[in-house]
Amino acid sequence: MGNIKEKESLHCLLPMLKEALRREQVVFFTTDREKFDLVEQINVKIPLNVGDVIEGSNITAIKDVLNTGKPAFQDVHRHIFGIRLHVFVYPMFDEGEVVGTLGIGMARLHIVAKAFNIFGPIVANAFPEGAWLGITDRQKIAFACGSEKFDVPEMSVGTPIRDGDVASVTMKNNQKVVKDLKTKKYGHILFFARENSPVLQRFFPRHRWGIFNLTAS
Repeated sequence: MGNIKEKESLHCLLPMLKEALRREQVVFFTTDREKFDLVEQINVKIPLNVGDVIEGSNITAIKDVLNTGKPAFQDVHRHIFGIRLHVFVYPMFDEGEVVGTLGIGMARLHIVAKAFNIFGPIVANAFPEGAWLGITDRQKIAFACGSEKFDVPEMSVGTPIRDGDVASVTMKNNQKVVKDLKTKKYGHILFFARENSPVLQRFFPRHRWGIFNLTAS
């Protein structure tokens, strides 16, 4: 719990918080009783902006806090913002009255996704001709890493998965898909997607996850 002065001081603390949490995926926000008056996102982009009304945000914990004056927690599902979030909301008081809230949303990442920036470059550069390595969620490319010899800038983080794409077919059928492509820009490439990669299964033997890869040849 906090008071209105502590809420205002958050603006001063944000640069330090952004530096301390630069490797995390976090959203900070504050509200009055009707709308968001501060939204700061670190390594994540969700459809939440200053001026948005609380009622339409789907973060029901805010209303709970405004009504009860007590902290609240909410698991926000992926279909709302595109990522899963743990959201903690705290009341802000002024002369004993609840005048707004302070909220922190933290991305709920799979253990493989958390480690991608560590093992991604190692695996991508392990292919003699170079490779592009990526992890998707259900809608888009969530993580991407090209090798020193080969990369596909068009397939960046946030690129939507279209119906019929290799990743889409893999998730729909829950099986490995291999596609041999000839392109003008990149030449001859092998494109494969699978739920379990034998190479990466050595890193994380107990987990299932979606991954796809482009390899030059």
